[in-house]
Amino acid sequence: EPPYNLGLSNIGARTVLLQFFPGFDGKTSITLWIVQAKTSTMITYEQIFTISQPTAREIMVQNLKPFTKYKLRVIAKNIVGESSPSEPTREFETLQAAPGQPPGNVTVRALNATALRVSWTVSVLSSFS
Repeated sequence: EPPYNLGLSNIGARTVLLQFFPGFDGKTSITLWIVQAKTSTMITYEQIFTISQPTAREIMVQNLKPFTKYKLRVIAKNIVGESSPSEPTREFETLQAAPGQPPGNVTVRALNATALRVSWTVSVLSSFS
């Protein structure tokens, strides 16, 4: 059976603590907890995090994007297969954050005796890397 009563706490810019009760495990140890996420711009849920900790009742979900609205759900996996997904969490928003990396390819060009043009590139990270 899927996990139930999902709760959230310690919401950060890139992490959240996800708490839950495990469903019936089929009399076999859970080998993997799979966390799926959906943002307001996504149509379906995507796997974003896994952990192999059979007795887990909470998971520190990592690699979230700052200042983004999410819903999460959990799937339990044992040697027989995967449970159905849990009911999703309430929607929550991660906190804002400082940039995760400095600008790249910084160049400075003189425009005249009193002005400079500074340019740079910004690396765009994928949704769940």
